[in-house]
Amino acid sequence: YEALSDHVKQNYYVIAKTWYADEMKRPGCVWTHSLLIPFDALNYIDDFKRLTELFKRPSLDGSLDEYSSTIEYENKNYSADDYMPVSVDRKIEAIVLQAFINAGNDPLVFEAQKDNELVEDGLLSVMNTLPWQMLQKISWCTGTAYIRKMNGNPLTCQFVSRNTNGPLSSEGSVTEELWQTYVLDAIMRGDVNQGQLIRMFADDIGASEKNFATIVSVLYTLEDYFKSGDDSEKRFKEVLGIIGNG
Repeated sequence: YEALSDHVKQNYYVIAKTWYADEMKRPGCVWTHSLLIPFDALNYIDDFKRLTELFKRPSLDGSLDEYSSTIEYENKNYSADDYMPVSVDRKIEAIVLQAFINAGNDPLVFEAQKDNELVEDGLLSVMNTLPWQMLQKISWCTGTAYIRKMNGNPLTCQFVSRNTNGPLSSEGSVTEELWQTYVLDAIMRGDVNQGQLIRMFADDIGASEKNFATIVSVLYTLEDYFKSGDDSEKRFKEVLGIIGNG
């Protein structure tokens, strides 16, 4: 599984993947490869899903020196043909998106899924749409037997295999506002470019849900305006009104 946690004092965000180490003599051993990403670099990663390609499982007969070296990561240009749709249920993505935007509210607990890679893909896809100021506050884990905590607080989102004796986050209902639908549509179709567009306004959004909703509302209104070709005064006032109220 992969887990995300923030090391605020060190100004690094940690993304880790863990494997069972069956070759070890002691039962229950694991290998973990962690990627340390400076907070100020989070906003420049084109697609968090690509980070999964960087993980390498350690081994007893291999050198561990490479795990202490810096990795050069290069962004790429995307076209619609490059988009990879998300296979996770849209309802789960909607719940996760809201929780990641409001990190610090009630943490999410889902039942563990059979295919962790699909879950990881879904969570990383949500991250693609959020500015670094929000990302540095979230933490998640896709495979744990019991509720996990970091610094005494439950992770923002986790998929648990054992009975939690409480309601699961997927049991509630979800209502999408227009700005949420705009973001979720992009997430579900794997539109990396739209996520990058939102994150261009990271300094304006900060960690504020209101600012996030305002920026996204302006973006989808402008997009709709250019698609419709309607250059009426009403449409101009609609855009200016959103900006003014934000």
